[in-house]
Amino acid sequence: MGRQRPQTRLPRRLHATPGAIAQTDAGRYGHVAVVDSVHGSTATVEDYNWTGDGHYLVHDIATRDFRYIHFTG
Repeated sequence: MGRQRPQTRLPRRLHATPGAIAQTDAGRYGHVAVVDSVHGSTATVEDYNWTGDGHYLVHDIATRDFRYIHFTG
């Protein structure tokens, strides 16, 4: 029998916090970004390839359009 991978559950929430990973299934492949800051119903995120050109970008997103993965130490 092969080694089995342990089940890992990352806490996913609907609210954005700095340092969380913003994730969406929108588009062909979905998208992820790192949350820098939150301003009410928008969050400033950092990511690559938001516009499909492979470039780094800092921009605002609507928080309701994403799910958030939170890492705890």
